[in-house]
Amino acid sequence: MDQREQDRLTNVEISVARLDTQTAVLSNKVDTIADNHLKHLQEDVTSVKKTLWWTFSTLVGCLISLVVVLLQSFL
Repeated sequence: MDQREQDRLTNVEISVARLDTQTAVLSNKVDTIADNHLKHLQEDVTSVKKTLWWTFSTLVGCLISLVVVLLQSFL
């Protein structure tokens, strides 16, 4: 193997080492997102759902009360 091929092989090995490092960093970031941020997002979504159900229930209750009052006033 001549010097040129050996240099090329060394460059390929360095590139592979960089890719391995980048893959490890990306894997770590994905784990962080999955473990931490998704949990907080799920909590926020749950909170919004509870608020929407509370609002919807209140509106339905008001609508039922209005219908009852209107029916009583006509009878």
